Amino acid sequence: LVAAAASMFLLFVATFPQITAWVGAHPHSSRVLFFEFPPWPWLSLVLVGLVLGHGWVQRTDAAGRARYMRGLALAGGLCLVWFFAWDAWAHTPDRWMFTRDFALNNHWTPRGDTLAWVFGMIFLQIALAYYLVELRRLPSRWLVILGQTALFLYFTHHLLVLTLVNQWLGARFNNWWTFSAANALLVLLLIAMGRGWQEVKRWYQERRSALGVFGRA
Repeated sequence: LVAAAASMFLLFVATFPQITAWVGAHPHSSRVLFFEFPPWPWLSLVLVGLVLGHGWVQRTDAAGRARYMRGLALAGGLCLVWFFAWDAWAHTPDRWMFTRDFALNNHWTPRGDTLAWVFGMIFLQIALAYYLVELRRLPSRWLVILGQTALFLYFTHHLLVLTLVNQWLGARFNNWWTFSAANALLVLLLIAMGRGWQEVKRWYQERRSALGVFGRA
């Protein structure tokens, strides 16, 4: 899976000029395939996640899980050190910016050294979540709700952010403070929506089970 993920990403890198030209020549068809993030390089990240998750579930003992997370945190730290060291050495014109990465239909895909930043942050956040939730036992019900209703929230948050806030209300958050506050409010709203969606599914399943029993009787 890791080899497949790398191959998919490298294929995107190699064909990026041709893909960019095709998108420009086919504005309508490209909205179907590339309206948001290009599919296959981001699917590469999903495949890497499957490998990491498989390695995690294979470790059933506490010592093995702790070693796995320490290794992940170390790898994440090394990725970030490499990213900042390379950026300082290369004297890139846009320091620590995403403008030097791939952009297709105004959507961002990391390239080169930015991949080290992406994986470094992911690895460190996973290790931090393990420490806070499993070791420190901090409440994590809200994370469970977001995880269990992720598909529902993925589609509905587009209606909120793009259709309602952006297109209908015309709201813009060009200030970091208002942008952060709006994101915090959005997360709270998504948690409430996810909890409501769980209740709707529970009610539907109970009703369906009751009707099934009544029908058999």
